[in-house]
Amino acid sequence: LIHRDVTPSKILVRDKKEAVLIGFSIAREFIPNRTLEVTQQWLGDDHYAPPEQQLSRARLGPSFDIYGLSATFYFLLTGRQPISSDEREYKLKSSRKDPQKKDIENFVTNKKFRRAILQGMELEANKRPQSISEWRKLLDSPGMLSLTYRLRHLRSLFRVRGGFIILVAPVILFISILLINLSTPSKTELAKLESQFFSAIYKLEQNGDVDNFKEVLNLFEQNKNNYQGNKEFEELFSEITRIYAQEVLALSGEPGVRKGIEKLEEIQQRLEDNFDIENPSEDDIIVQEYKDVSALLEKMRNSLKGNN
Repeated sequence: LIHRDVTPSKILVRDKKEAVLIGFSIAREFIPNRTLEVTQQWLGDDHYAPPEQQLSRARLGPSFDIYGLSATFYFLLTGRQPISSDEREYKLKSSRKDPQKKDIENFVTNKKFRRAILQGMELEANKRPQSISEWRKLLDSPGMLSLTYRLRHLRSLFRVRGGFIILVAPVILFISILLINLSTPSKTELAKLESQFFSAIYKLEQNGDVDNFKEVLNLFEQNKNNYQGNKEFEELFSEITRIYAQEVLALSGEPGVRKGIEKLEEIQQRLEDNFDIENPSEDDIIVQEYKDVSALLEKMRNSLKGNN
């Protein structure tokens, strides 16, 4: 079968374990190297569909869905909608430059993923991998992936419940593919720390894995001098500490609340020392994180007063 509509919205998670592809209403059975007549009107998302989706007759094969899969991974890596194939073809004709290629180079830092996405989103079907196994070979060793997440773009992928970040289904799929074995190097790459950050949140929410969460938090503690003043690191370090204080320590009684307050005060002071909190730039993620830390700190202090 050719699904013909692979997008993030067509991925669900069953029993919090299996990622399931849904939406087979326009799927077609195919015979290799056979031209098919497509009479049904296209109703899919143009951002995830190759140019041949507009043709009434086309030689359809796995490369059709590989385009959609590659576009889906691009979205999950960056939080940005892929550029439609129509717009890409128009830009190529007018300027001889593919805007999607430039976008991928700007926002996907891992070379293997960038190569897999670029080849998977080739406008010409015969230039794409012709099978999923061929596409997967482009990724080589997924356990060694180094990904740079852009938090401000990924915010749109999150929904918040009770102050705790919960990953929506497509991101759960993505994180489950990219889980990295924890290690304790002397200086962990920032991209790896980012990946472990999201993995730890996922495991804590799904399985209540506090031990893993503590391991990742310890990695941030070990690397805090290496990335002193780095905006992305400081935001992540603050956020994982804040989640730990709220979702773990605050639930363990008065001693835990006191320890949580201590950790939040340290983070608050660290942010004040490294950034100009009083004169922020527009849409400053550090200032917003500082406000979140301060609000939780006040809440936890008030909870102690209420108990006394």
